[in-house]
Order: sequence, then C-alpha cells, then structure tokens
Amino acid sequence: MKLFSSVYIGSYEVTMKLYELRQGRMPQNIDTMRMPMPIVYEISKTKSVSIETTEKLVSVISDMKKVMDSYSADIRSVYAGATLHRAENELFVLEQIRLGTGISVHVLRNSEQRFLEYISVAAMSSFEDYIKNRCVMADVGGSSLQLTLFSEGKVSVTQHLPLGTFQLRDTYARLSEMPDHREQMSDMIDKEFDVFQKMYLHENNPDTLIILEDQLLPPIDEMRGSKNDLVVETDRLKKKLKNISINDDSSIGEMFHSSPELSVEPVLLLHRELLKLIPSDTTVIPGAIINDGICLNYCYENGIIKKHHDFHEDIINASWAIADRYDSYRPHLRTLRIISLKIFDIMKKYHGMGKRQRLLMEVATILHDCGKYISIYESAECSHRIILSSEILGLTHKEREIVAAVAKYNRTEMPMFRDLRDQFSEEEYFVIVKLLAILKVSNALDRSHKQKLKNISMRIRNNELIIGVEANDSITLEKGMFEKQADFFYRTFAIRPVIREKNV
Repeated sequence: MKLFSSVYIGSYEVTMKLYELRQGRMPQNIDTMRMPMPIVYEISKTKSVSIETTEKLVSVISDMKKVMDSYSADIRSVYAGATLHRAENELFVLEQIRLGTGISVHVLRNSEQRFLEYISVAAMSSFEDYIKNRCVMADVGGSSLQLTLFSEGKVSVTQHLPLGTFQLRDTYARLSEMPDHREQMSDMIDKEFDVFQKMYLHENNPDTLIILEDQLLPPIDEMRGSKNDLVVETDRLKKKLKNISINDDSSIGEMFHSSPELSVEPVLLLHRELLKLIPSDTTVIPGAIINDGICLNYCYENGIIKKHHDFHEDIINASWAIADRYDSYRPHLRTLRIISLKIFDIMKKYHGMGKRQRLLMEVATILHDCGKYISIYESAECSHRIILSSEILGLTHKEREIVAAVAKYNRTEMPMFRDLRDQFSEEEYFVIVKLLAILKVSNALDRSHKQKLKNISMRIRNNELIIGVEANDSITLEKGMFEKQADFFYRTFAIRPVIREKNV
C-alpha cells in the first residue's frame, strides 16, 4: 500500500488530495484540502501574479506539504494549470515556491491539462455507456471551453472555443451597465457555438452532454444528493438553472457583489446556453477533478490498475477525423500506416524507441499529407500548421510538435540540430529524425498512391533491411524514388533498405 498526494494550482483555487493506492484497486481518497486562489484574475488584468499572491501560494503549499508529511505520503505530484504560462513572471513564481517549500511545480500545457481532466472522467463506471452513441464533453475552464465529440465510443473531434469563465466574467463586467447586456452575452456565446454545431453536429444532437467544471457551481451542488456524479435529465437541469437568480440566493449574491471578477451570473449564463445549443437527453456533471486524473495517470503508467478506456484508439480515431476533414487519400494512408509500423517493429533493436513513439509514428503517417487540401505546392508547411492547430486529446503539445515536424520535413530538408535546439531537445530531435526516416521509406514504397505492392515481408540481414514485395504492375516509379529515401534511412540507422521483388 502507498500514499499518493496530488496538488493542483488552478485558475481559481489550489487543491490537494491524498489517495491510498493498492495493487489492482481504484485509488481511495482519504483527505482533501482546498484554498481559493483566483490567480486567473491577476494574470488577465496585469499579466503577472502579484508578490502578495505568490507569498500566499507559498504559504498554502507549505501547509499542504505539512499534511503530506503527517501522512508520510510516498508519492507527491504538484502541478499548475496552463493559466500560469500566461504570467510574465511565471519563472519567478515557480522559483519562490521551490525556495519556500522545496517543491518543484510542473506547469501543464493546455493539452496535458485537458487530458488529465479527461482521464478522471473516463474512469466513471458509466462512461463507456455515455459515449457509445453520440456524446459531447464540455470542459469549462477559466481561459477557454473545450468541446470533444464522441461517436460510437471513440473521440471524433476536439475543438477550443474562447469562452472561458474568466473571459465571460470580464466581458460581463464591461457590458453590465447596458440594459440589454444579458442578450448581448447570449448572442456572443451563440456565435461561438454556431460553428461547432454546423461543422460537427449537423442537427444530429448527442444523447449525452458531459460538463467538466473548472469550479463547481454552488446552485446545482444540492442536486447531487449522496453521489459525487450528477446525472440528470437535461430539461430538469435547464429549469434549475433558469430559475436561479443572484438576487434570490444570498450566498451567490454576496459573492457577486463583493467580488465582481468572481461573479457567478456569466457562468450560469454559459451553462444555460450550453444546454440550449447542445441539446441532449441526459447531462452528466462528474464529481471527479483533475487531481483524480493526476493520480489515475500515475496508476496507469506504473501498472497499479488497468486503464478504464482505450486512449490510444481515441488518438488514432481523432487523427483519422482530421485527415478526413482535409480530404486526405485514405487508401494511401492505410497502406503507409501498415508499412511504417512493420518497419518500426522490425527495427526496434536499432532505433530504441518505445510504444509512445510508435503511436507518434502512426499519427504522423495518417496526418502527413493533410496540408495538400490547402496548397499542393506548400503542402509540407500547411500540414505542419494544421497539426499544430488541431487539438488531439491524449497527445501532449510537444508530441504534436514532433508529429508536425515529421510531416513538414517529409517534403523539405531536415535541418541540423543546431537550427532546432530552441524548440527540441537532442532526444526529441532524434525521435523526429528516426520517425522521418521510416516515413520517407514507407512513402516511397507507395509513391504512385496506387497500392501496387502486395504481401510485403521484411527481414534484417547483413546490415540490410530486405523488403520483399509482390507487384502486379510496374514499380519503376517506386524503385526510382526509393534510393534517395534509402540513403537517408541508412545515415540514420546504419541499416540500408533494399527492395526484393518476388515472382507473382
């Protein structure tokens, strides 16, 4: 048995949770501490965290560390949300926390933060039932709103909307003096949702809407009853939110009038519009928070429990959805995927990469050509931009950068490390080069995009990767393009690929 502690510095509060870990069992929460800390307000207003708030952060984390020490916690993870990246004095704040508490804080990128929140939700016992048909998951954050559409149990698409709770509060404060400010706020929210609806829902409404909260709404907490997860008919929740007024509830009214930047009315307005514009039969508001995702991710990575959901398939399915959106040629991509993974697996002894890099290889083969939809001449650069701009739930920001680089340099010259050292570490650079070498050879084997090669076999002998193929048509083009890519492969692995055509 081990004790795991997770501390998370969010947009509005600092939360610590302690868990008991046992092999083969779900983590059990044994203690929780929360402290309000609306750093998003300071960062949005002044682009920094004040000295006073920094000192308060140090004090709060010190107190939480004392609790960890009292429990003799074995594993301690301290994270901060992506909001902190927007502070100009981010490094100063992190250094003050380290000096004051001895704890180093890892600041998450948006993709990492959203994925950890997703992990916490995917562990719900009924999650697979919720997503088996059509489901939208709305991750309501302080800086943005992320919408993920599930179809037939897999992620179809993830999109960001500039509708974070703080942005709405800021807009609300600026419009509040106008007599029709509520109508204007509703119109603004409707406009942002409209594109998502038209592109992805096509009037085919989801069965379930899952809403992840950056902060729990006090007005609906009473609906949870004895359970953490709120599962309710959407119409009932609509009526509940419609009837809430900050003037009728003294606790909400006190919050609103004492701290305009923390007013709950624009948050309620967002949820009302969310329920109206993404109609569903059932709405689920999980009780799980990102701290749970941090703990579960540790358990998955260390084999304490098995994953509750196939996140790998989410990533692949989302990649195919992007490829389809940009009209990529599926037969070529399917062939390329098979060949690339065959080469990756047989070369494992020589490239030293693992399962995660194999996943990046898979994603790169699916997305490498998506830029042709925008420009055939500049397809490499366009593919690079599309991949960087596309949220793929489950990939980190750095992993997206690696995939984007592989797609870009598939058609352009691979720079020296010194030209990319500001963007990638040496280890990351080598991953890009190795994946690129495999992609180039695989691409050359289907250069005509006609899938001429059949029954492809591979073996390594005398420093050669012998690729046996059968073909019912001439493969002169493939052989001509192959030699140049084989040279790059040889310089990378000291193994030379060669084609051996079999008799049909």
